[in-house]
Amino acid sequence: MQETHGQSPLESRIVRVLMPEGRTDRGVLLLHEDSHGNDDVGLTLQFDNDTVERWSGSFWSCLQQIRVELEAREMKLVCYGTSRNVHPSGMQLGMGAGGMAYKLTMGKPARSDSVVSIFDTGDDVEPVSIAEQESFYRQWLKSLQRT
Repeated sequence: MQETHGQSPLESRIVRVLMPEGRTDRGVLLLHEDSHGNDDVGLTLQFDNDTVERWSGSFWSCLQQIRVELEAREMKLVCYGTSRNVHPSGMQLGMGAGGMAYKLTMGKPARSDSVVSIFDTGDDVEPVSIAEQESFYRQWLKSLQRT
């Protein structure tokens, strides 16, 4: 586990964690900003008497790093940032610490009314592996070339 940088969380968000045996656990995501003069942000996941924390240049990157660890343990988070059809644009990653992303539809450009917080959840969240999410994103990009 990485150092917490001694930072108090900016906010906390409730998420579900899909465990390998099929049960769902309640998790808490704590969002941090580094006050030591750099632009790093941190994300801490607390669940089932466990804690995973990562720091990076964006919340999206932190979430991806946490997902790598969870996938190795056959676990998944249930939030828009882990959903098959959600991915940030380059501009979203550069603004607002990378906590927003688009819900994407094949053959249609991303629209401002499809922006979601990567930490929110909804009935339309389809949690998948990082590889599956990236595959969908590549397919979506190709689908735009055909329109």
